[in-house]
Amino acid sequence: NSGSPQALYEDGSVCFEASRSKVQRARTQPVLSTDELSLFSIRPPARLLDIGCGAGQWLERAAHAGYQVSGIDLDPRAVAFVRDELGLDVRRASLDQLPADGPYDVVTMMGVLEHIADPRSFLLDVRKRIRPGGEIMVGGPNVASLNRHVSRLSRHDSAELLDADHVA
Repeated sequence: NSGSPQALYEDGSVCFEASRSKVQRARTQPVLSTDELSLFSIRPPARLLDIGCGAGQWLERAAHAGYQVSGIDLDPRAVAFVRDELGLDVRRASLDQLPADGPYDVVTMMGVLEHIADPRSFLLDVRKRIRPGGEIMVGGPNVASLNRHVSRLSRHDSAELLDADHVA
């Protein structure tokens, strides 16, 4: 473990496959959870950036809802999939490679912040890329969840919650 988010994609990790399976499953099964898009007060056609977009499940949902979506991810397989299979605007980049000009209305990051060594600085950097009055949505694992406690009792412990690359 090199301690960097890029290390997740250098060893053929399963991150991409897990993300792609969510995209494929979403096409055949309705989303059963609360639709997070309804939490935004900013409505389409707003500009939305998804940091760590993976295989694009969230981007695809937001695009179908009418948002003008863009994504960034460090995994080259995920970026190629989102571009080629979903036809969405995504690039292989880290946040610091984007212009700090505040063009986005909404910034989302699901499963990203726990990989960041200095979350406060990262969020301040996100703030530079969102327009005044914009919104940020952050999602991450809940290590205190009932699912986590139950998984500890099984032989199939939820390793993603205790991943060595989770630093926060």
